[in-house]
Amino acid sequence: MKYLKLIGVLLMLATFEGIVTSCSDEEEDQNDTILVNPGGTASGGHVFEALDVTSFYLDHIKYSFAGDCLVVTGYDKTEFSGNAVIPSCVSFSGKKYIVTEIGESAFQDCKSLTSISLPKTLTQIGDHAFTRCTSLTSIAIPAHVSKIGKYAFHMCESLSRAEFASIEHLCSIKFETNTSNPLFYAHHLYIKGREVRDVTIPNGTTEIAQFTFWGCSAMTSVSIPESVTEIGQEAFHDCSGLTSIRLPNHLTNIGKYAFAQCTGLTSLAIPESVTIISSFAFSGCENLVSISIPDGEIVIGSFVFEYCRSLTSITLPQGISVIYPLTFDGCTSLRSITIPSSVTQIRETAFYGCVNIKEIVSLIEHPFAIGQAFTDIYDSATLYVPVGSMDEYKATEGWNRFQNIVESTKAIR
Repeated sequence: MKYLKLIGVLLMLATFEGIVTSCSDEEEDQNDTILVNPGGTASGGHVFEALDVTSFYLDHIKYSFAGDCLVVTGYDKTEFSGNAVIPSCVSFSGKKYIVTEIGESAFQDCKSLTSISLPKTLTQIGDHAFTRCTSLTSIAIPAHVSKIGKYAFHMCESLSRAEFASIEHLCSIKFETNTSNPLFYAHHLYIKGREVRDVTIPNGTTEIAQFTFWGCSAMTSVSIPESVTEIGQEAFHDCSGLTSIRLPNHLTNIGKYAFAQCTGLTSLAIPESVTIISSFAFSGCENLVSISIPDGEIVIGSFVFEYCRSLTSITLPQGISVIYPLTFDGCTSLRSITIPSSVTQIRETAFYGCVNIKEIVSLIEHPFAIGQAFTDIYDSATLYVPVGSMDEYKATEGWNRFQNIVESTKAIR
């Protein structure tokens, strides 16, 4: 009876609203079309059960109608386990409905899901779609998927393989959160069945969006084209296998946490074009020894070089005006700092935890109060200041804590 009501509604919609479309040959992939017969049975031995006039089970997976499309919206918690094969189309009395979306929380907490085959017709994966699917070991994202919702793969800790149609496809997907990207847990990137460790971003790409390569620790190199002007939030977070990276000459913006925890990086050259390095951008790059930042107007946010424990010296660029709180927090190997004359503010705790600084070269001719910008180095570090400015430094809050202030030509640039 439920099936008869369902098929009646579908035929009425097809007749009076013209909403039903057919799958093209291109859309029909190896997942194929499943035919539901007038008697309520499905082709190929598939198990069909009508739930109401808006949804049904197919092989114990729930589908709901959305116009002329189908959305996977759940599963039978008592019957489903193992492998899920999502068809590209389901046909009722010759009328085909295209599967375009894995809906919100569709497989959430499905700990018995071990693998899933997604159709080429898929365009979107919803929030929490696979959250806590703890037995899922691999996932292949079809080429037409353009958006993956919040926490879609959250706590999928058994993932070891994430496959995409191409690097271009991966770079085009909008990941809502870090665990929207299966690479967060999988760490290994596959393209058309082959693992890719040396990544080349396609020419013409202008932005590497947020979370694109989050957790891809098996990646050892990446080539970024000159067309890229922005690297988004957490784009390369935890790509610990990267040992070097060349940033393009037209890059202007490096987002929050963009290269955080890239523990394989040892050196870094920031291009002249960069105007913003956002908070935490290189946080936790604990093997980063040297950083080159050319002169020019630039904003370097809080925590940018936090816990870069191997960094030994830094010359800040002429053009920076503010050194924000905790920018160099925990840089315990930092021994030498050069501060340009363009700096007008050094915020509290800017160099917090930098306990081994031995030399500070300040090019600031007229010092300003800095409060507690440094930590417990006032007796051990030498502060070099411009000739003729020593008295001002000795009279200015924060600077006057230093016991060793020396006027020197080092403080000329």
